[in-house]
Amino acid sequence: MEKLPHECGVALVCLPGNDADAVPGALAMLRDQRHRGRQGAGLAVPDAAGGFTVLKFDGDNSLDHLCDAACALHGDMVLGHVRYATNGRGGTEAVHPFVSRNGRMALCGNFHFGRRYEAPDGQLVTERIAQALSETDSLTDALRQTLAEAHGGFVLCGITADGCAFAVRDRHGIRPAWYVLRDGELRVASERFALHDANARELPAGHALVRDSHGRVTMERLMAEAPLCQCPFERIYFASAKDPDIAAARRALGRALAPAVMQAIAGEALAPVLTYVPNSAVHAWEGLAEALDDAVVPSSIISKLTRHRTFMHGAESRVSEVESAYSVEAEALNRAVIIVDDSIVRGTTFRRSTLLRQLQERGATRIIIVSSAPPILYPDHYGIDIPTREELIAARAAATGRTVAELLTPPDVTIPVTVIYQSIADLCRVLGPSYGTWVFTGTYPD
Repeated sequence: MEKLPHECGVALVCLPGNDADAVPGALAMLRDQRHRGRQGAGLAVPDAAGGFTVLKFDGDNSLDHLCDAACALHGDMVLGHVRYATNGRGGTEAVHPFVSRNGRMALCGNFHFGRRYEAPDGQLVTERIAQALSETDSLTDALRQTLAEAHGGFVLCGITADGCAFAVRDRHGIRPAWYVLRDGELRVASERFALHDANARELPAGHALVRDSHGRVTMERLMAEAPLCQCPFERIYFASAKDPDIAAARRALGRALAPAVMQAIAGEALAPVLTYVPNSAVHAWEGLAEALDDAVVPSSIISKLTRHRTFMHGAESRVSEVESAYSVEAEALNRAVIIVDDSIVRGTTFRRSTLLRQLQERGATRIIIVSSAPPILYPDHYGIDIPTREELIAARAAATGRTVAELLTPPDVTIPVTVIYQSIADLCRVLGPSYGTWVFTGTYPD
């Protein structure tokens, strides 16, 4: 229930004609991607003086403040961003977009460059590209010079004061990017559904989409070809299920769990209640319910009382928030309860909240927690804020010889608790060969 925080959302809009206004479209794209980052929001628009007007806000209501303030802005090129603080820094100085010291380029991104490319923050990346651009007339050459050897997962979007724009994706396609190019209009977003266009296409891994000052757009390979290794958590829980392909993948992950669940509930006198938590697990729940048919009673008996995803909080506030985050709306269950979750990371929510105790008090005879993701055993060097295996409950269970169920169960819960995980084989079958498994297997992209 407590998720891996490692994604931001980008929005780039370039419209033909000096009188065109790209601001409303960019704000709409950011609103659609609000779930990708509630800790900061920003917008950059070229100004008449040859620089940029930049608006930045941090905090939970940052996007609302940005939308209110941006109503006075106007421009045919706009760069926007919603942020999750991967590097842990707070304050508006860490909010994207960043503007180079020479005032000629603005940049935002969804990135973590890993261990082999020292570019820890957006301002440094901005300065490197701006410096390279000052040494050549070609934006593509500047990007290639700066990023050809970059490792990790990243999508970078930028605009220049002289009317150029670009979007770049890492060599493995770890971070997502989609674009629409039509009738001189260019739009780029982290998620396809935010573009609201059936012709939206995925930006190829290792490539840059470059728009020159005359509005001409080219696609260029910047980085050497590498195996696709997209982030699996985009499909498991992070991306919006308003994209029908995302919803379908999550239902398929739920259906894949059916044999293991059927085996676990064999012999139950009454059909178990099948529920889910959090809301992002609803499609996996639907898929599993469909596969189990009348062997279970599907019911959404768990309500989340807090407004935001608890993974967006620091360690102390995360614990305090999850303690009272959920409410069970059921009486006299008198049967087993199956909870579908999309992933189990630290286990804080089950261990610290009253959820399992509430189910016990309402008559659950046993609890089966079902994860649509396999056990998370390895840290992610591409952006999540879990640097060590000790924070991962599945890794701690393996190291201590205890089961995950034992580590998840609060001391005052005495009914049996079982955990069922998705198999890696079924995950790969559902997601396909272009998705990575590094947090499950330890096999990292190079």
